[in-house]
Amino acid sequence: MGVVLILMIFGTILLFAEVVVPGGVLGTIGVVCFFGAAFAAWKASGAALTALVILASILLSILAVLAWGYVLPKTKFGGKILPKPDVPESKASPLDSLVGQTCVALTKMLPSGKVKLDGRIFDASCLDGSASEGDVLTVVSADLGELKVRKFSKP
Repeated sequence: MGVVLILMIFGTILLFAEVVVPGGVLGTIGVVCFFGAAFAAWKASGAALTALVILASILLSILAVLAWGYVLPKTKFGGKILPKPDVPESKASPLDSLVGQTCVALTKMLPSGKVKLDGRIFDASCLDGSASEGDVLTVVSADLGELKVRKFSKP
């Protein structure tokens, strides 16, 4: 029974050490310790203790994986090897700066078509329903790479 406890404790320590020192070696040795504990339990007391050891091994492994996912990103080493989450600097789209500017319809817009703005060509949708080629339009909004435009009217 002492061998079973020693192998379980050693396996648990190795799995948690894998959190701080990734690479797979310590975790693999920890899992082998769990198998050794199950084998020693079977030899010493039969199936009942073996089932308990296997259940404890599974629970400790799950706990180690959760610790790996929660603790590792916060360690100095984990911060270096794991990718940083993409955090947008602002919620504003780069196309939002185009709102209010005027553009020219390059194609007939029924209601969608192409417009030219500052020498660049954009897909656009006319909120007035249609526009003819050459019409001057005003950008009302910019969504998912498509501009929403209206026919230009002077204030």
